[in-house]
Amino acid sequence: MPMMTPGTTPVYTFDLTGGEKLLRAAGACKVFDQLTGERPHVAKIRRLWTVGRLGLRLPFVVVGGTRYTSAEAIRWYIGATTALDHQRLDAAVGAAVAARAAPVTGAEKATLARFGIAEVG
Repeated sequence: MPMMTPGTTPVYTFDLTGGEKLLRAAGACKVFDQLTGERPHVAKIRRLWTVGRLGLRLPFVVVGGTRYTSAEAIRWYIGATTALDHQRLDAAVGAAVAARAAPVTGAEKATLARFGIAEVG
């Protein structure tokens, strides 16, 4: 899984000299199936290339007008989006805890007392 520093966007670099095998969209679907057990439609791969998820697009290279990715890039993308999801969840939980820890105001105390939940004091 890639190292994620808050506030930065991860970057993937293809290693075309090291034997990284390029895959078209249909081949990428097979790799997703092998990794997750679910095969996405080819349109989803294209959407991940163009729109992405969480501000991160599936890495690709263009050769002769055709887009290609690799199994390594797909593994990297899954790890990077998972890390971004965890960051967003941690931030949301932290904000919720901070909001919950705020002191109860006078109006809130009065409302709680009216329903018999807390004593006014």
